[in-house]
Amino acid sequence: MADRQATIGSGKNYASSSAAEAAQRALYANLVGNGDTMTFLPQEDFADANALSTGAWTVDATHFLTWNIVKAYRHTGKRATGYRIIVNAGGSAVT
Repeated sequence: MADRQATIGSGKNYASSSAAEAAQRALYANLVGNGDTMTFLPQEDFADANALSTGAWTVDATHFLTWNIVKAYRHTGKRATGYRIIVNAGGSAVT
């Protein structure tokens, strides 16, 4: 099993989270079939406040996506802080 990684930020693989997600999904969308995991790694000073909409990935309990969130954007334990996952109509989330 390979852990695919995409770095995000100035001088990294991708300039935005959306670009990283779209490009990696085009290559490795079926993580189960490929036997991989996928990790997105923004550099620590990276700020991307834009909404991120992901496409269809095939995942399971051992083949999954990981988004590392820089400290400035992590959840603080208070309502309305940090990143959150919203499932849109017609979408689904692994539970």
